Amino acid sequence: MDTCCHAQVYASLEEMSSLEIGARDFRENLRAALAHVKSGGELVITERGLPVARVSGVDGATAWDRLIEAGVVGKPAEPRVRAHAASRVPPRKPVSPLVSEQRR
Repeated sequence: MDTCCHAQVYASLEEMSSLEIGARDFRENLRAALAHVKSGGELVITERGLPVARVSGVDGATAWDRLIEAGVVGKPAEPRVRAHAASRVPPRKPVSPLVSEQRR
């Protein structure tokens, strides 16, 4: 690709918030693509015209925080209290004869 085409791709990346770009063009114009994503845009990478990946910026929020913000889930009213695991009870006699009997 010559520099004219690079400028053209970069200009189109700047103009659009969401863009489909071929895998080869993405590889050849990685800096411009990353600049586009850093500025809040999103890229859909295609291979032979079929979408294969979506590239978007990373914000500081976790998936859990985004679900809470969207109203899909709520924060717990109280902290979760974990039950203590009961101690293991030793068997009175071997269990293997019971297992063999049940398999018949």
